[in-house]
Amino acid sequence: IGPVFWVLATSPQRPKWKNFFAAAAVCIAIGAPWYFWQSAYFLLKASSLAAEPQGSGMDPHTLAGWLYYIQLLRIQMGVPSLIFTLAGILLAFSRRPREGNGILVAWVLSGYITLSLLVNKDPRHTLSLLPALAILAAKGWGNIAADYGGGPLIALAGPLLMIVNMSIYDRPAKEDWHLVDILKLMVERHDPTQPLLEASLL
Repeated sequence: IGPVFWVLATSPQRPKWKNFFAAAAVCIAIGAPWYFWQSAYFLLKASSLAAEPQGSGMDPHTLAGWLYYIQLLRIQMGVPSLIFTLAGILLAFSRRPREGNGILVAWVLSGYITLSLLVNKDPRHTLSLLPALAILAAKGWGNIAADYGGGPLIALAGPLLMIVNMSIYDRPAKEDWHLVDILKLMVERHDPTQPLLEASLL
């Protein structure tokens, strides 16, 4: 929603309201039948979510609730990638050209505010906002590459950050999942008249 209103409000020409409403009508015509048939499920899901106890730090009436998704960035991106992204965003706003930054900020803020107003929060909800942050960071670092010729080094930042995150950050804990015991149990309970892949443990 944010990018749409940004374009309508900042367009140098007369806002294309007619085109906007025509596009909205087409979207409604396409989506309305599906949402109509799924409305019972949505209402049931919404009522159950409203009745669920909210998790710690999710209340939108508190500062912690509004900072919830900001704190999740460290988990969603990893500390090295987050630092690299924030540095790129600062460069995108501190150096020219700045055209195109506004619509990306509108993308992030509109989504962040809307999602922060929800009582039940989930890390998956804000994944759609990460591409906007990535584009801003790419613009900032791209300006540095254009000015100082560091394109190849910046291009290597992606694979390098991925390797660092996989190697030192949030590594999965080694646990004993008893896979051998599970396979033995499947073999013992397997019906020889059925394929092994259809084995049931029930």
